[in-house]
Formats: sequence, structure tokens, C-alpha cells
Amino acid sequence: MQRKLRSEREASAREYRNHCSSNSVGHPLCSRGCHAVFFYQSHWTLFVGAAQIVIGILLLTNRFVPVALIMLAAFIYNSFAFHITMLPQGLFAPVIALILGYIVARPYSGLFAPLFRPEPLRTQSES
Repeated sequence: MQRKLRSEREASAREYRNHCSSNSVGHPLCSRGCHAVFFYQSHWTLFVGAAQIVIGILLLTNRFVPVALIMLAAFIYNSFAFHITMLPQGLFAPVIALILGYIVARPYSGLFAPLFRPEPLRTQSES
């Protein structure tokens, strides 16, 4: 069973390499299609989906919200990077996520304010 799965993965990886190497670098299929095939076949999308579900559960249950907001910021940044470089027509999705994330994060802005100070906070032992 494991041998069969390994051979299927090797075959799909070989197909991916052959397809991308046969296309020119500027070809739209190589710049978009190969990466999408790789993300699905490597199960990267399952990892990202699971992380997004965890973030959603943390936000909905109101537990560890600052941690969930930091994780959400990373996903929003990644979404902007993907849509700007690979799929510009879907740019509205990260914009909406950014607006909604800002609405959720606004009450917690005091917790994140020290991150944006030019000087580190002094600890009690330094005072």
C-alpha cells in the first residue's frame, strides 16, 4: 500500500517537473497551473485549510484571540502576495478579509501597540 502511494507521488512529481520544464518561464500555465497542481497534490491546501479552521474556532470561541489574530494576519499577507502575483482578478478576497480582520482586531489594538514601538519595553528587573 505504501509502495503504491509512493509511486503515485513520484509519478505526479515527475509529471509536474516535465510539464513545467516543457513550458517557457513566462507561459501563464507554468506560472499559475503548475503551482496549483503542486499545492493540491502535496496536500498543502489541507494544511492551510486546517490552520484556517483552527483560527476560526479560536475567534468564534473567543479563546486566544490575539494569537488567532496574529495567525490571521499572516494568512491575509500570504493571500495578498498570492493574488497580486498569481491571480489579480481575485484581489477582492484579501481586501475583504483585511477589512473584517481590522474590525475584529480593533478592540485588541492595545495588546499589539508595544510591537510597534521603536524602543523595547523595559522589564521590571531593568528598572
